Amino acid sequence: DAPKISSFTPRLAGFQVGASDTPDAVVHAPFANGFGVSVVDSGVEDVFEIAANYADEIGSVDLGVDVFYVIGEFPAAGIDTEEFGVGASIGFAGFTLGGAYKESENLLGGIVIAADETIWTAGLAYGTGPWTVGVAYIQSEFEGGSTILTTDFLQIGGGYSLGAGVDVGLDIQFITNEINTLPNSNADDTSAGLVLAISF
Repeated sequence: DAPKISSFTPRLAGFQVGASDTPDAVVHAPFANGFGVSVVDSGVEDVFEIAANYADEIGSVDLGVDVFYVIGEFPAAGIDTEEFGVGASIGFAGFTLGGAYKESENLLGGIVIAADETIWTAGLAYGTGPWTVGVAYIQSEFEGGSTILTTDFLQIGGGYSLGAGVDVGLDIQFITNEINTLPNSNADDTSAGLVLAISF
């Protein structure tokens, strides 16, 4: 949510490249609506992002691949923050298999700690007619100083298209949080949600 300049190339033979520059990044806290913490200045400057992706059909197979890299400066701490990631998906006969990996370094530098984070995810979905079912798994590891927070997230769900931009679905999530320095704070959660999506 900060002013930036972005540019994208046309898609040629399935390939596309994009880049952006953000002179001064501002982080909006979770309660930026005014009912809690107000807007926070992240202290990040000169954020440069570049990404490339490939999307095409090879016979009856849908293929998608992407890669990105981001770097920004924390002048107050004298360090740079970096982030890179890759992702891919392949679809065939109604099945779609996808996965992604992201690694971040020196998060929150200049404010709290220079933390690192890695996230990976994989998922499989199957669609036939108006029905879609799928399963996805995400694992993240956040490391700041001697503290390591690990989160495992498993989601199983399905949906049905009622037509005309109206979809309904049911999702079940299983979440585990573990923190090495506070083992008593470890938690397992299970939740379910009924989704109604309307697009027009």
